Amino acid sequence: MDSTADQRSRGFLDSIWARLIALVIAALLLFALWASWNTEITALVRGNLSAPAIIEQPKPDANVVNVALQDCLTKRIGDVEQMQSEGILSDHQYEDFRQNAEQLCYAQHQK
Repeated sequence: MDSTADQRSRGFLDSIWARLIALVIAALLLFALWASWNTEITALVRGNLSAPAIIEQPKPDANVVNVALQDCLTKRIGDVEQMQSEGILSDHQYEDFRQNAEQLCYAQHQK
């Protein structure tokens, strides 16, 4: 008798129909994602497309020379190279520090 009372007190969200509707909605969402991203994912997996860069360095204009930026890059990268030559930084650390130095200079000397 308790099982009948439990079945009556169960709401729609606990029913099998609600679960089937949720499954259909999930399948439709997956199909929509697949339909819109299929060509990009396939090209990326096959190696025909490169992954987008998360952070892109601003490309300096060839006609405009930013002296302050060049001085900053020379000083900061020179300091990092000196730390590597002194054995303070490993090769992996050198790459990270050099990239951070470049990003700092670009951030400080944006127009």
